[in-house]
This record gives sequence, C-alpha cells and structure tokens, in this order.
Amino acid sequence: NVNPGAKAEVTYKNIVVTETVPENCELVEDSVGNGGKYKDGVITWNVKTVKPGETVSLSYKVKVTGEAGTQIVNDKGMVDNIWQHHSISSR
Repeated sequence: NVNPGAKAEVTYKNIVVTETVPENCELVEDSVGNGGKYKDGVITWNVKTVKPGETVSLSYKVKVTGEAGTQIVNDKGMVDNIWQHHSISSR
C-alpha cells in the first residue's frame, strides 16, 4: 500500500489509486487529470512507476451540489472550494 504523501527510498510500480467522489458533489466533466478514469462514482488512476525523489500528482474537480453550509468530506479531508488534490511521492 502507498499512502498519499508517502516517502520511500524504493521505486513503486503498478500503483492503483482510487478516489470516491464525495457525497453532495458531482465530478466536473473532463477534469480528471493524469489519465484517471471515472466510473460509477469512483476515479481510478494506474500509476506505472514512482521513483525515489519523484512526485506524481493526481487531480480532479468537483462541483458542490449540496445546499450552502453543506460539509463535504472525503478520504483526504475537507474539500476546499471545488478542488480536490491527491499526490504520491517517494524520496
């Protein structure tokens, strides 16, 4: 397993990263970066290799569909405005 922000002295290979779009949000069309695929509320990225010292950023945008004041929570934490960002790095 590789956690967001992980640091290591080894090369990671064939990493699969998944992210569920938070409740009260909808994915902004064509916003998934770095070759990610969206299906049934889940974004999946297949990262071939992350070498020591390299950083891979995985991103997408959501539109908040809940009423004003709705709290949006996902695996990483609070969504700030309409942008959510995950990154994996090894050093």
